Amino acid sequence: MNDKELNELGVGRQIWVECTVNKGPFPSERGVIVNVDNNELGGFVDVGKLRFKGSTTPGNDYIIGTIVQRNGDEMSVSLPWDGLSTNIIRVSVEQVKLPA
Repeated sequence: MNDKELNELGVGRQIWVECTVNKGPFPSERGVIVNVDNNELGGFVDVGKLRFKGSTTPGNDYIIGTIVQRNGDEMSVSLPWDGLSTNIIRVSVEQVKLPA
């Protein structure tokens, strides 16, 4: 990510967060896992919240999130999932992309 993109990562900004996607309980949902501090956090999300919306193949994808706090190269992000733990996660800039 270049300096201009880093400057755009402010509170309220929507971003893509790296995740692993698996089948969900319903055709319109997927199971999502995000790595946070060497731990895996997971939940279920509507396919419309994933970058590769039509994909039914398990694998790497991105889930949309909203930055709620930023501290240097780390940020707290709210995810639109039915999380098995929390919907606010802490990620680094290496784990995110800006929407096109």
